[in-house]
Amino acid sequence: MISKLLKRMALIALIGTGFQFLSSCAGETPEGNPVASWNEMAGEWETPQWFRDAKFGIWLHWGPQSVPRIGGGWYARHMYQPDPGRQTWGKDAYRHHVETYGHPSEFGYKDLCRSWKAEYFDADEMVQQFQDWGARYVAVIANHHDNFDLFYSEAQPWNSVNVGPGKDIVGDFTAAARKRNLPVEVSVHAARAPFWFAPSASKDRSGDRKGDPYDGNLNIEEGVGTWWEGMDPHLLYANRLPLHHFASHFRERLMTLVTKYEPDMLYFDDGVIPLGRAGREPCAELYKRSLEKNGSIESVVTVKMAQKGTMLDLEKGGTPTIRKDPFQMDTTLANDWFYKEDGGEDNLRHDVRSLTEVLVDTVSKNGSLLLNIAVLGDGRIPDRQRVVMDEFARWLDANGEAVFGTRPWLIHGQGGRVGGGHFSERTRWTEAWDSSVVRYTRKGDDLFVFVFGDCAGKELTLEAFAEGECAGGMVPASVSVLGGPEIPGWKLPAEGLIVKLPAQQEWEYCNVFRVNL
Repeated sequence: MISKLLKRMALIALIGTGFQFLSSCAGETPEGNPVASWNEMAGEWETPQWFRDAKFGIWLHWGPQSVPRIGGGWYARHMYQPDPGRQTWGKDAYRHHVETYGHPSEFGYKDLCRSWKAEYFDADEMVQQFQDWGARYVAVIANHHDNFDLFYSEAQPWNSVNVGPGKDIVGDFTAAARKRNLPVEVSVHAARAPFWFAPSASKDRSGDRKGDPYDGNLNIEEGVGTWWEGMDPHLLYANRLPLHHFASHFRERLMTLVTKYEPDMLYFDDGVIPLGRAGREPCAELYKRSLEKNGSIESVVTVKMAQKGTMLDLEKGGTPTIRKDPFQMDTTLANDWFYKEDGGEDNLRHDVRSLTEVLVDTVSKNGSLLLNIAVLGDGRIPDRQRVVMDEFARWLDANGEAVFGTRPWLIHGQGGRVGGGHFSERTRWTEAWDSSVVRYTRKGDDLFVFVFGDCAGKELTLEAFAEGECAGGMVPASVSVLGGPEIPGWKLPAEGLIVKLPAQQEWEYCNVFRVNL
C-alpha cells in the first residue's frame, strides 16, 4: 500500500505524466476502437448512485507475498534488503527468506511466485462469504508493487495463470461477484514497480555471499533450460526497463484489465492516475464503455489525491467533517495488508468495536468503507478474522437500515474527534468512544442516531436540536430503538432533544435510534 512514502510516490506518479509523447501509449483499444479522451470522460463523470448507496465493501488484497507469514507486507522488496532502513516493517524479510527458501540469488521472487499455489481458493465461496458479512461491493487486487498480475494478459507472462496457481484470480472473482449482482472493484498498485523493485538488481554487500547478484539481474537468455524459459525477468522486476518501455507495458496490461473484465471500480494506489497517458487512456476507455452500456458513467476510478473525474480514496484515513463529494476509506482487518505473523498470533488491527466506529464515522461523513481481509497464501481466511467478521456482520445485519442507502445529515454528529487525511484512522488500540459520542445518517424523514459505548439507562442530549442550532425547525415526531419499540421519555427543551434511553441495550459497542422528523 501507499505507506508513509505517500508524498514521494505521488511525485513519481506526477513525473509519469511526461510519458504523453509516447506513440506506444496512443491509438486504439485491443478491439480496434479509438480510445476516448480522458478529459472528455472526466467531464461527464459524477459519483454513481450505486456507490453512494453501498457504504461497505470487502477487499481481497492477496498474492504471492501472502505465502511467507513473516517479513511484512512489502516482502517482494524487502527480501532483497538485508537492512531495509527506515522501512522497519520489512526488517525480518531477508533473514526469513534466506532461512526458509535460500539466498535471493538462487531463490528469488519469481520462484516465490511459482511456489504460490492458492490451493484452497474458491472464488465463489470467497465472494459469498464477503456478501454474508454485509458487503455491498467487493474488491480484488490485480497486481501489487511486485508487478505480478492476478489476471491473464499476453503482455505480462508473469501472471497467476502462467505461474503459481494456474488460475485467473481476477476473472474467477469477478464472475462470482457478477453472479450475485455485486459491483466489483479492481486495485492496481504496479505503477511504482521500477522504483520499488530496484533492490532485486542489487547484491549482498557483506557476509558469506558478498557480491552474489540477486536474481533481478538475470536476463531472458539465462532462462534456457529452466522452468521460466522464455519469460523475461525484466518484465517482472521492471528494474532495468527504460521508463517509456515500462509505461507502454503498464498501459497494455491495464487496457486488458479494463476491456476484458470491465470492473465497476478501478483503484490506483497512487496520488493521481499514474504514468500520464499510459494510465489515463485505459481509464477513459472504462468510462466510455460504461457510458455506452448504461447511458451514464456507472464506473469509478479512485486515487489518493483530488483529480477531476475520480474519487478520493483515504488509506487508513479519516475526515473531521462531512465531505462534499463521496469518498472511499480503505483499511485492513489484520495488522498488514497481506497476512503476516511478525507481531505474533494476535495480529489484528481492528476488532468489532473499532470497525463499528470507523464504518459509522465514515458513512456519517459521506464515505464508504472498503475493508481488506488478509487471506492466507493457500486461500483460506484466518479463524481470528472470521470471528471478528461474524460478530461485526451480526451488528451490521441488525442495523443496516441506518447504514445502507443513507445520506449525511446537516452535521455528522457530536463528540469523538477524528483526524484528517491518510493514516489517521481509529484502530483497536485507540480509546473506545463512550455514550457522549453520537453520529447521524438520514434516509427520507428518518434520522438515525448512533450512540457508542455503554448507553443503557442514560439521558442523551442531541445538541443539534438546540434552539437556534442546525436542525433549524425540524421537529421530532417520535423516537424509537431501531428495530424496536418507541421511547416515550423524550422532550425538546431549548438545550436540545433529550432522550431517556432504555435500561437495557442490545449491542455492546454501538446502538442505533430512529428519530422520525
